[in-house]
Amino acid sequence: MAGIRNEITKTNAVHLTSLLELHRETRFDLFHANWPYSGEILFLLKNYPNVALDFCWAHMIDPLYSQNLLKQAVSSAPHAKIHGYGSDLDGSMVPSAWAHADLAKDNIAMALADLVEIDYLGVDEAKELALDWLFRNPNEFFKLGC
Repeated sequence: MAGIRNEITKTNAVHLTSLLELHRETRFDLFHANWPYSGEILFLLKNYPNVALDFCWAHMIDPLYSQNLLKQAVSSAPHAKIHGYGSDLDGSMVPSAWAHADLAKDNIAMALADLVEIDYLGVDEAKELALDWLFRNPNEFFKLGC
């Protein structure tokens, strides 16, 4: 979908529903946070045990979308299925991946700070979520053993 004049409906992961149902034992890490379809990805995340939400490039595509989706996910989906940062770049693009990771860190901090500010989460809970989203969840999902 890189470039311009793409068909937006092709980006909606809801079209994968039959595949997710057919391959229940396969884990699916859905990239780009299903931008711009936040409601649909939350539904898939909540209803399909084999689905994880990956913010791969979403923080760069649309920072506000990412912040809002992270906040919504806290209240509507299992937090263990959220990968707060991801990348599909090859090794020659390390500076871009680093910049995206830095933006992801800031977006996650802003989303969680908003939830702390309205007393939806405590500071310690927010810190644990950040650690889960950026380390524990992907480590477990990809069986990295770190």
